[in-house]
Amino acid sequence: MACKEVALSGWVYLCKLCNNGAFSLHVSCSQMPRLIHHPSHAIHPLSLLPRPPYSAGYFNCDACGRRGDGFSYHCEVCKLDLDAACASLEPVVRHEAHPRLLPSLPRQVFPLRRV
Repeated sequence: MACKEVALSGWVYLCKLCNNGAFSLHVSCSQMPRLIHHPSHAIHPLSLLPRPPYSAGYFNCDACGRRGDGFSYHCEVCKLDLDAACASLEPVVRHEAHPRLLPSLPRQVFPLRRV
């Protein structure tokens, strides 16, 4: 799996020539934007990378701290990395069950703001 997200379901693209279909790509992953402007890092756009840019062969998501070796959004200037799941979350949400904004990621990425 190119994205390394095994929990996803649905249709996949599959290369039957690569080690008996060892390379597959979710349809949803194939449609991810190549460049995003994320509120957690407004000073630079983040580029979608198919593999980590580091010689170690993995990245650590700067939002959730998980180690990844598949798709990530990366800022080359700042060396910031977000895994695809964290990059897709809104920084804060408002819900009728709670009077305050709810941050979706750690405070070092999305500081809490008063409303």
